[in-house]
Amino acid sequence: STVDDLPGARGLALTVFPNPFNPETRVAFELPRGGYVNLAVYDLTGRLVRKLADGLFVAGRHEMTWNGRNSQGLHAGSGVYLMRLVTPDGATSMRATLLK
Repeated sequence: STVDDLPGARGLALTVFPNPFNPETRVAFELPRGGYVNLAVYDLTGRLVRKLADGLFVAGRHEMTWNGRNSQGLHAGSGVYLMRLVTPDGATSMRATLLK
């Protein structure tokens, strides 16, 4: 999998496992310090599929599960999705592939 780091993302770690996945995957991230975190799944057109985290988190390792469903509870289609993590220290993203 490819990780696309943006400026200011130093110290952030984002992993997706298993990848590819079916029916669900775990998205783990490591925060160098606490703060507001937004972790969301986007399709490759940039459309929001599902928010996985949106709030305050302490420093350290955190893990969320994505069940392959969108915010309405419907199954997302097979394909590549972007897991995007935004924190006070910057942002990073990783691709994940949902196989049916």
